[in-house]
Amino acid sequence: MLPLKRNENETAYVTFAVANREPSRDDYVDSSPLSRPQHETLYDFEAGYQLKGKKLFAGINFYWMQYYNQLVLTGAVNDVGNYTRTNIKESFRRGVELMAAYNPIKKFEMKGNITLSENKMENFSEYLYNYDTYTEDKITYQNSDIAFSPAVTGSLTLTFSLVKDFKISTVSKYVGEQYLDNTSNSKRKLDAYFVNDLNFNYSIRTKWVKQIDVGLFVYNLFDEVYESNGYTYGYISGQERIDENFYYPQAGTHFMGMVKISF
Repeated sequence: MLPLKRNENETAYVTFAVANREPSRDDYVDSSPLSRPQHETLYDFEAGYQLKGKKLFAGINFYWMQYYNQLVLTGAVNDVGNYTRTNIKESFRRGVELMAAYNPIKKFEMKGNITLSENKMENFSEYLYNYDTYTEDKITYQNSDIAFSPAVTGSLTLTFSLVKDFKISTVSKYVGEQYLDNTSNSKRKLDAYFVNDLNFNYSIRTKWVKQIDVGLFVYNLFDEVYESNGYTYGYISGQERIDENFYYPQAGTHFMGMVKISF
């Protein structure tokens, strides 16, 4: 990381990082000597700027994450029917992150962030098992979206301190639509969702312990119906493509209590 500080309130930076990841044990077990996977390599370029004031913080970060040999599921199966991950020659994630926090008065603070991104595979081949011919059909896609990679995400937190040692916070989170696989097919995707949480926290200071925090968390305040994960399975039968989608629905409005003792 190369920080470029203009003064105490402003900071600019440029970073470059390289990371490598070896295939998992399953990748080796499910492959053959002729199809051993290669390790993944990531080159991460980032640059940003931050401004810090008495009441305001703002930041912007640009990033470009270039992958080589990223391991992904393609629908291909091995000789015993297990799904195998395949190296994709080139893929990338690039975008911008915006962050801000504002504290106009002592008893109120707001902070939020938003990420706008593009997440693409330059050349992706999908394999579908064909029950009519007992072979695999190959379909190639250009510039398709990486699975489970929404183009827009964001959150906003509002914190109110109306009484000493008592805080109320609202947390709002938005996640844009995302695909269940790497084909960018709108029939195989998760819809965008927007959920809100409500948090209460009261701090007690005593002679016996440093601090006791009592909290109540209300998750999914407005009982939003949404799924945050899932998977898809496709095949060809009767000369027709069939896709089966499976989703993990999230809980409706639910609660959690907390007691934290600090010594």
